[in-house]
Amino acid sequence: MGAAIKTTDLYLTAFLMTQDIAPAQVVAEGQNRRKVTFVFASNEKTADLAKAFASGEATAKVSVFARQLEFVRDVMFSKLRE
Repeated sequence: MGAAIKTTDLYLTAFLMTQDIAPAQVVAEGQNRRKVTFVFASNEKTADLAKAFASGEATAKVSVFARQLEFVRDVMFSKLRE
């Protein structure tokens, strides 16, 4: 499709993961590598879910979302410690 979908939004990342879409890459960047970017393969499903999330129309089970958000935070902090 197009370029990869990149985000620093932990909530969007957690939501996409509730939909079985894992980031293809996690990159620490910026000054002193203090910013983590989650990179997703660009495809129609991922783009549609990202749009639904941005518009407030996305839905997910709260318990699954909370678990994924905790995992995303762990990944982020691990990447920052590297």
